[in-house]
Amino acid sequence: MKKILVFLCFLDIFSGFVLLYSNFFVKLGLLFMLIMYLYIIKGSWSIFSSASVGYYYDWMGFVDMTTGISLLFAYYNVYNFNIFGVIMIIKGLFCLFSLVF
Repeated sequence: MKKILVFLCFLDIFSGFVLLYSNFFVKLGLLFMLIMYLYIIKGSWSIFSSASVGYYYDWMGFVDMTTGISLLFAYYNVYNFNIFGVIMIIKGLFCLFSLVF
């Protein structure tokens, strides 16, 4: 189980870099869309499952959801939210260090 969580931490860090350098990654198309849909689904799942048990302050799910929406906006060239890329990298590092230590 810990290996899966470490993988998700590295995926968070990678998606933060994808959002920061979205002008480059948009050209990859399918990979960009896969990450975008993954984070929209992951964030929705986290928010709804936390709300179902009475925990309404799921900040990690909110960050995942906003990252997915920001990737959606970057894909369609509406606006590039680079700050969410930085927040996603910080979230990934926080999760990684909380798992390791």
